[in-house]
Amino acid sequence: GDEVGGSVQWHCSGPIDTLLLPAAGSAYEFQVLGRIFEGGLTVDPFTHQDVYWLLTDYDFEPYVNATEGVEYGTHLTVEVRRNVYWQDGSVFDAYDVWFNWNYTDWIAPPGFATDIQRTFIRANIIDNRHAEVWINGTGIWIIYSYLGAIASFHPEIYFNNPTQNFTSWSQMETFEPWKTDYDTWMGTTGHPGLTCLIGTGGWIFVEWDEVAGVVHLTANR
Repeated sequence: GDEVGGSVQWHCSGPIDTLLLPAAGSAYEFQVLGRIFEGGLTVDPFTHQDVYWLLTDYDFEPYVNATEGVEYGTHLTVEVRRNVYWQDGSVFDAYDVWFNWNYTDWIAPPGFATDIQRTFIRANIIDNRHAEVWINGTGIWIIYSYLGAIASFHPEIYFNNPTQNFTSWSQMETFEPWKTDYDTWMGTTGHPGLTCLIGTGGWIFVEWDEVAGVVHLTANR
């Protein structure tokens, strides 16, 4: 039968100034980015309850270490869902979670995942589906920050690529991934029309008509 879905154009009811995720701050920008990027949890639209998404489980326990100056800390362990892929077709696994925690702390983008920059101690890969992090802080909102910020940065685009390694926010803040061709940036072939604005989400970015205020996305199959 006919395929369901395909593409969609959203007319945003307010201005979009950037589609660089760490720099985004308005509801209109996240109206678009929220369809491209995902976190460990999501909200069930019917029950409004938090449910697992990129993760299938997480657990946490108190962590105290006088040497590190941690009196009220947290040890968080997560389990990554099987068969999750970035929109370029590469596998999303515990390495990506580990990378995102470390990288968010390292580049310290303003206003983005500030709980991580303020509380991150270290992280570790247990195996390809499990990662753990030690946090100098406690509370469910800090934990939610870590669960949410596991797929913000594709490692090969932002760090392990032949074109540019972003090692600070001052280097990254002028990057325009929505205007950057993926294959050109990565030195690859086989991804026609794909830009560097990719996540793991259900919609893939195609173009942003800044004059009309329209963003064109296509279904991620």
